[in-house]
Amino acid sequence: MNAFWHVAVALLCCGALSLVFPVALSPQLAAVILLGALAPFCAAALAYLTLPEQSRILGAIIAAIAVILFVLLLKPRHRGVTHSLLALLVFSAVVFALTRSQPLAIYGGAAFLSHLIADAELKLA
Repeated sequence: MNAFWHVAVALLCCGALSLVFPVALSPQLAAVILLGALAPFCAAALAYLTLPEQSRILGAIIAAIAVILFVLLLKPRHRGVTHSLLALLVFSAVVFALTRSQPLAIYGGAAFLSHLIADAELKLA
């Protein structure tokens, strides 16, 4: 599945979620949904878009280092550990840790889940 369809599926899932769990549309929400749909471990971009302005650069640097270490140490393959329910929980926890926003963590998790479903890759770990 290509990026367009991943985003389309994520928007549909999050739109359905908004009927049950309404949230105000914001740049942060859009960023979390797009990152959950396209690149679940792009924590550097997430940090830059969601942290307060005075923390953005430091947060992005820390997140970028974490992503680099993850890739270098674990060497995940596409549709490997990054396409699991464990990764979904980690992504949601990172979103919550960076934003302190439960709605953003829930919507990020929904977008991430939509990616797993769209790829038909749903594993526990």
